[in-house]
Amino acid sequence: MPDLAILVVAILLGSVPWSNIAARRTRGVDLRAVGNGTVSVTALYRVAGFPALSVAGILDVAKGAVGRVLAGGRPWAPPRPPTGWVAAMTRSAVPDARLRAVALHAGAPDVAEELHDRLTGLGADGVLVGGFGPVMVVHTGPGLAGIAWWWEPA
Repeated sequence: MPDLAILVVAILLGSVPWSNIAARRTRGVDLRAVGNGTVSVTALYRVAGFPALSVAGILDVAKGAVGRVLAGGRPWAPPRPPTGWVAAMTRSAVPDARLRAVALHAGAPDVAEELHDRLTGLGADGVLVGGFGPVMVVHTGPGLAGIAWWWEPA
């Protein structure tokens, strides 16, 4: 599929308000007209309950995966370390400063440990490894890994 067509389909799918559709189908309520007026999962849960929330959540996740599939990818990428970020970090080196870093992951502790080892090998002092919260995992899918770093004056 041509890139422009993929972009148009992704934008159209992304604009579908599944929470509002679920509220209208289950309770006949427009979420924009109740509560604080937002079309959100919180508003949907308050108006229509967990079953409608579950359906809308699955459809929201699916619409995010469709763009990747249309572009020839898989819905979830295999875990791999963000090597470009490691290179950017080394280019940002500050003379006479200590490198501090955090390696975070979404269901990919092996990748985060690999990042930890790379960062330690680059001279990072006190590298922390941790997992993203469940909300981040739901939005990104398993396998995401990333690093945050800063240079601390010696």
